[in-house]
Amino acid sequence: MRSSQPEVEIGLAATGEVVRLQPGDVIGRHRRCALCIPDPRVSEAHAMVALRGGKLHLLSLRGGVTDARGEPLRDPPLVLRQRLCLAPGVDLVVRALRLPEVAAYLVGPGLDLPLERPVALAPEPGGPPRVRPIRPDGAGVALWSDGIQWFVRRDGASAPAPDGTPVAVGAWVGRIELRALTDGSLPQTDVTPAIRLVCAFHTVHVWVGAERRVTVSGVLARILHELAELAGPVHWQALANAIWKGDLPEHVLRRRWDANLHRLRRQLDAGGLRADLVRSDQRGHIELLLHPHDTVVLDA
Repeated sequence: MRSSQPEVEIGLAATGEVVRLQPGDVIGRHRRCALCIPDPRVSEAHAMVALRGGKLHLLSLRGGVTDARGEPLRDPPLVLRQRLCLAPGVDLVVRALRLPEVAAYLVGPGLDLPLERPVALAPEPGGPPRVRPIRPDGAGVALWSDGIQWFVRRDGASAPAPDGTPVAVGAWVGRIELRALTDGSLPQTDVTPAIRLVCAFHTVHVWVGAERRVTVSGVLARILHELAELAGPVHWQALANAIWKGDLPEHVLRRRWDANLHRLRRQLDAGGLRADLVRSDQRGHIELLLHPHDTVVLDA
């Protein structure tokens, strides 16, 4: 992950598709969502990635989120290799994380407050201000973030609040303080053992380290072999036409493709292989997604 902004790589367990999301990105079935899941059980705007202090969270919008056991989750923080469920069979897996490099605090006499969500501040005689929910009329002093930086709002007018910005609430005067997080600048990625594919056209053996995990044959091996030879994304229809020679109607070709791709992914999953090894995107392309330490052997 190359961006310096906080972000998360989410993988769809069913398809292997991986999408990079930043705070504010929405997951849902609407085609304009950053991660579009065309499933009627998923809400138009199901959930949103949000930044809360030094962590990324998945906020429920119009749909629920559960853990792998089906237990409801309320705005869970995202953790590497975490599995989240939007609906039965619609599982998301956290593949990589980049956390914020800094977190914002409001500090001053008697107060050291981590800023994780918008807050309103009310004067308190002889002490630090009271922290309250934002007032609907916008009156008073409030602190809020657009996901990138913080702002101070006084009587309806907002201004950026960089590190060191003074914040006066009645007689109390504090400041915004940005504190470096010890590991926020380092990406957290899912480190898995090296995969080696030995492809012999009609048979493919998949090794993890010194252990042979999966052997596939027939059409499933053809799919893996073709993807290994191409070494890049290809549209599913072009690959399907190469495997099933002949002038088949598109709906028949698609039915064969979906059924065999599902079988292939099921076998790879049963062997404990990562879900994005055979990766699809939302434009109908598919590829063999290899990490730098993975290898392919193409036998004649």
